[in-house]
Amino acid sequence: LGVLGILIPWLTFWFWPVSRLLARLFHAVLGRLWLLVLGFYHVPRVQFPFYEVSQGAFAYTPKHPLAQADGSAALQTRPQQLCPSSRDLILSNHTSCIDVLYLATFFAPIFAFPLSDGTGRVLYMNTLAAMYRASFGLDQVLQGQQKPEGAMSLSDLLVLSKGRHCPVVLFAEGTSTNGKAVLEFEAALFNGLTPAQRTELAIQVFVFKYAGAYCSPSFPVGSVRTHLHQVLSQVHHRLTVKQLRPTEIQALPQEGPCDKWCTAVRVKMGLAGPVGVVALSAKDKAQFLAHWHETQGQYRKVA
Repeated sequence: LGVLGILIPWLTFWFWPVSRLLARLFHAVLGRLWLLVLGFYHVPRVQFPFYEVSQGAFAYTPKHPLAQADGSAALQTRPQQLCPSSRDLILSNHTSCIDVLYLATFFAPIFAFPLSDGTGRVLYMNTLAAMYRASFGLDQVLQGQQKPEGAMSLSDLLVLSKGRHCPVVLFAEGTSTNGKAVLEFEAALFNGLTPAQRTELAIQVFVFKYAGAYCSPSFPVGSVRTHLHQVLSQVHHRLTVKQLRPTEIQALPQEGPCDKWCTAVRVKMGLAGPVGVVALSAKDKAQFLAHWHETQGQYRKVA
């Protein structure tokens, strides 16, 4: 799945509609197969709020000149905005490698994991690398065990994704959680967007929430191999995906910091989950992991 995600988008630019179609097809077929093997037989995607949006509905969209930075202007939207296109940025909480598999199945995107060094850079990767990172190496960079090679700004990555005609999935928290709360976003990522990107970028927001009777796929801390064994031993898993409607997503501010915008999106995600919204960051989790490993006698410092 990951190899195809690398090779197919790199086909010659003049045949990009064909290459993009093949990429979506292979991701859809193989992704759904793996979801079935892992016990996710049916994953409902629910729009939030739950009321129906008619074709003539109004939404907050940054594409219209009347859109305000605080999203106060009600603007007409198009139905296709509910489905991410090649220029979309998809924001999501992150709790498990299943998040990566689900998003790859339906959108065949580029995955981006933000750095927590205040530079506003992200590590981008294909599906296979994102699956491995989400399973085994998510916090290696965060804890200083791995150098952030190949990092770039979110603005540059959006330009790259436009050339490859695929959306970008950004796990804006910068780390995984136990699925019970949304951590603080790396606001520096959005501060580096150009004025044109802030105006034209269409943003979609997803919230993943798992419910497992025996073992939830959400993995905060502990032995990765033990956790994966427990997940694979469970016959059926329950996962609900909430997608915020365009009416719930405010326009990015045309200039200045995006801290308030990030907070507003986190609050909406908390309501959609429903999950908590906490004033903790990826760095706070890294400090907790260091303490946990030390108390468990398993922590090894890397020179």
